Amino acid sequence: MLALKAATALDEVDTLVSAWKLSGAVNEDDGFSLPPSEDHVDAAAVHLMHCLSEDIRVLHQGEMIDTTPLKHSQIDFPELGAIDVWSLGHPEAVTLVRRFPDLQHCYNGMLGIGSIVDNLRQIAGAVAAKQMSVDDAARMLTNDDARKARDTRTKHSDNQPIPNMLAFAAGQKNGQSATTGAFIKRYPIGGMATITGISLALFLPLLHQGHIKKKGVFAPEEVIDPDVFFALLDPFCGDKGAGLTVLSSN
Repeated sequence: MLALKAATALDEVDTLVSAWKLSGAVNEDDGFSLPPSEDHVDAAAVHLMHCLSEDIRVLHQGEMIDTTPLKHSQIDFPELGAIDVWSLGHPEAVTLVRRFPDLQHCYNGMLGIGSIVDNLRQIAGAVAAKQMSVDDAARMLTNDDARKARDTRTKHSDNQPIPNMLAFAAGQKNGQSATTGAFIKRYPIGGMATITGISLALFLPLLHQGHIKKKGVFAPEEVIDPDVFFALLDPFCGDKGAGLTVLSSN
């Protein structure tokens, strides 16, 4: 939805990047979650290891290619300046081109991991070489000692004032080169679990209220007006709402 907001602020879009901070991809106690069992493996960490240890598909120069994850790039985000991004596998790179068929570049990535990216590559490489299972790698990432060490290291490289998740678009506006960026300022209490779960659940009222007109299997950006979606999300993000923000270079 953020990518859709960024892209539709331009007349023509050729590049779309969605990205998020690893430090923000954690769950918090929302008062409803049960404590994890002793042999619990964090599902999000398992998902991350799959995204990092296998070839990923991205859109590059108008063609879908398979490449290795954790490649570094920079985006020039309006008003925020240069932001480092490290790629990983995620659906946006594949689905957004359905909504914007003239795209030339599209990928998903992580923010604020400069100080730990070598460690992530080492763990992902061990999984890819079958020297470590995905579950064991996920446990290594999420055990208390590893989390504390990672938080200490990323605190120094993750101090750039950028949102926990964002979307960036580049293209044309009024006949000139332009960039746009979109993010929200506030999130539901509970961290990654609630922002993911509530966003998914909102598609039931969207369907019930008649906002989804097409029939079949679609990515969210193909069938939903992002303004309608964020209006439904607002009440879950506190009295001030999600604080949807779209910035432009001109």
